Amino acid sequence: MSPDRGDSPSAGPKGFGPAHIDSKKIVEAVKATRDPPPESQESIDSRRWIVLSFLLIVSLLGLPLWWKTTTVYRSDLPYQSMYHWDAGNACDPVFPLQVVLESPHVPVDQSQKLLNLAQRALDELNAFSAHHLRLVDSTQKSENTVLTVQLLPTDAAASPTAVLQPHATSLDIAFAPSLLPSSSATSSSLASFIADELHNTFLHEQATIAHMIASSPGSHPSSKPLSPEFLALLEDRKTRAMKYSPTYHLTFTLLTPTASPANWEIEAAVHSIINPLVRALSSVSTFTIDTQVQPYAIFSSSVHPVHNEAQSAWFLDQAELGAFINAAEWPLSPSIGEGNTINFLLYVPAPEQTPLYIVPSDATADASSQLHSWLLPQWGSAYILNLPPSALSTGTISAKDLEAPLLSFSTHLLALLGLPEEPHKSLPLRLASLRRTLTLSLLHSSASTLGALARLTQSLPSISIPKPAAASVAHTLSSLDQACAALKIGDFKEALVKAREADIEAERAFFDKSMVGQVYFPDEHKVAVYLPLLGPVAVPLILAFVKEAKAGVACLKALKGV
Repeated sequence: MSPDRGDSPSAGPKGFGPAHIDSKKIVEAVKATRDPPPESQESIDSRRWIVLSFLLIVSLLGLPLWWKTTTVYRSDLPYQSMYHWDAGNACDPVFPLQVVLESPHVPVDQSQKLLNLAQRALDELNAFSAHHLRLVDSTQKSENTVLTVQLLPTDAAASPTAVLQPHATSLDIAFAPSLLPSSSATSSSLASFIADELHNTFLHEQATIAHMIASSPGSHPSSKPLSPEFLALLEDRKTRAMKYSPTYHLTFTLLTPTASPANWEIEAAVHSIINPLVRALSSVSTFTIDTQVQPYAIFSSSVHPVHNEAQSAWFLDQAELGAFINAAEWPLSPSIGEGNTINFLLYVPAPEQTPLYIVPSDATADASSQLHSWLLPQWGSAYILNLPPSALSTGTISAKDLEAPLLSFSTHLLALLGLPEEPHKSLPLRLASLRRTLTLSLLHSSASTLGALARLTQSLPSISIPKPAAASVAHTLSSLDQACAALKIGDFKEALVKAREADIEAERAFFDKSMVGQVYFPDEHKVAVYLPLLGPVAVPLILAFVKEAKAGVACLKALKGV
């Protein structure tokens, strides 16, 4: 084969010379075409300044702004004082009851001797020093006097007698003048009688306060244990009484299963029966009164009255009274506004179901054992009023027909407010006793709330403590101190006012809206919110910073190598 035919391996295409190609040069040429052009120093400096500016903005402006806007404000609280009150170490409540001994018909020297002997006998009877009676003469009578003892000499009385006035804080003691002690006497039967009467008058209150103090933190039991019967009585009173409120709404509702009666003279009856009681209770709470009429109000279908043909009457078992209130159809919603609502229901049976009586569970269906009303603990009371046919025909309940129901409601109102049962003969003394026990209860409640608030805020560092809450805490502590000081001097009205203020402010601080919302917002929720927002921004910035840091390190190594 001839070499000039062009098929030799060393021969290239015609006109292009030999076909020898260097593969290494081809790879370098291809790589050179793919690599970006070298970056200028100006571009490198610009990129570094951009990364640095972002870092400066984030660190000097963004982080401080974020910290300022997201930091939870926490006011300083006086934790030591709060725990001090909660532990019961800030105040030892005492109740010095001032009793005035008035004896205008007794010589001054004998009257003073009788007072001293009676005071000594009282001190011997008293086993609880936090509650004690202080006898003074009429010249020391003040607005803090809890009881006045009227000494009435009479020849008709062989032995002394005592009468407690039902509508005044006065105890009248009639005695024979021969019972007056002489100036050298070391004892007196009349002084012992006075001491026994006073001790028995306030014995129930003293036992109640002793039990309340013994049940509080940091206290010691009283020297004389209380009987199981008395403890059961206290528990029963606590069970039926409503939680204390500075304001109560009294709602009187007339319920009828038909359209009649639709009218009742409730305003006149309330004015003559309820208003005097409300005025007497004004030092304890404020009361508002409203009335309403609900026709076609049928009691619950689970209640089944039984008809007695012999007596022509209907009887309702007392065991069924728990289901008598038809809450599903009776519009008994509480009043609008602050305070607790106490409901008083007056139910007038239909003519075909009149008269309707309540029979105790342990009694037979007999009208002689009938009941008309019952107490609903911590809610109100109800009364079944059987009207005569003449009243049903007129469609109006007169004020006279409302006397019995409202008197029953008055008794139930006192029970719902926690009024003590003793001394049962004197309503003013029972009201005064309620004020003192209520003061002690509010002191304990306020102190307990302060302790709970202190533990809550210290256990949750992320919870805010706004300035209003701190101000309420300061107001609470100030009111507690003033209440304790008022108790020591026997100013029980002022003590109740300050204890009530302390309880209100403590509740306001504990249930502050800005605090309650953050209790249920843990840190895990914050992380879940921040990551989707800051992640896409932070990752490129961090990677760029790492890249520039590596380049800076490499540059430093190169400079050291040179």
